Amino acid sequence: MNHSLRDFYHNRLHHGKTTDKWERYIDAYDAVLVPYSQKEITLVEIGIQNGGSLEVWSKFFPNFRKIIGCDINPDCHKLTYDNPNIHVIVGDANEDGVVEKIKAETAGSIDLIIDDGSHVSSDIIKTFIKYFPLLSDDGIFIIEDLHCSYWKEFEGGLYDPMSSMAFLKKLSDAINYEHWGYPGKKVNDLFHEFGQFLDIDVTSTPFDHIYSVTFFNSVCIIHKKKTTNLGKRIIVGEHQDVISLDNVLTDSHAPGQGDNYWTGMVRSPEAEYYPNQLLIEKLQSEIQSCKNDNLLLKKDIEN
Repeated sequence: MNHSLRDFYHNRLHHGKTTDKWERYIDAYDAVLVPYSQKEITLVEIGIQNGGSLEVWSKFFPNFRKIIGCDINPDCHKLTYDNPNIHVIVGDANEDGVVEKIKAETAGSIDLIIDDGSHVSSDIIKTFIKYFPLLSDDGIFIIEDLHCSYWKEFEGGLYDPMSSMAFLKKLSDAINYEHWGYPGKKVNDLFHEFGQFLDIDVTSTPFDHIYSVTFFNSVCIIHKKKTTNLGKRIIVGEHQDVISLDNVLTDSHAPGQGDNYWTGMVRSPEAEYYPNQLLIEKLQSEIQSCKNDNLLLKKDIEN
């Protein structure tokens, strides 16, 4: 019998190590993951607390190949599982050594990644940049607790240009990369400002393999595929009483945007705002200092 996550959480089918999910998360997971529930998947979850979620996933995906949990809390060493294919790695998921351990455990191919870690914006962005390349084609990347993106305690704010939500919103532009009409700008260039801010290389992350980005309340689900372009225009039917489609293009061609100011910018306006604000304050201070010097000089001349 196939069980939904709602069965495990709302109907209390799970017994064992504790786990918790916000109610809307369960609906989001079921909407996306039920079609995959019988597949032989490799799953990595970052941030596991008491480890109960790994037990739930092992029941939800009964044919799983491997389930890896990663947590920075050293007490997670205490977590053990009867199934040898469920394994816990203790450490910071964004440290290179831990990334390599997970890569080795999964043979560099992960079908489902769940980021339920620190919820700090910089960690969320780094985790995506480092682990999305390890996601298999047709794989799914899920990020939880994005409400933290709006709080300064988690390096966020509604208009913070370096928040996790600001980063994830830009993924939708990556999906539409072929329509930018600006050959000089590559898809990874869009994320250069995040790489610069966080001192992390974004050039090897396959942003062009993002097939879809779906937002639920506090959750983002990213689907990866090798082929993501718009494809051919398909026309069916015979009657054309209003407009003839006989000569329309069957391939998508973006008009050149080389002279489009809003496309040619090196950095986004929101990323420029804060540095420019600091520059304005600095220049205003220098202007005031010059005014003060001018007044002193004027007094000296008058005397």
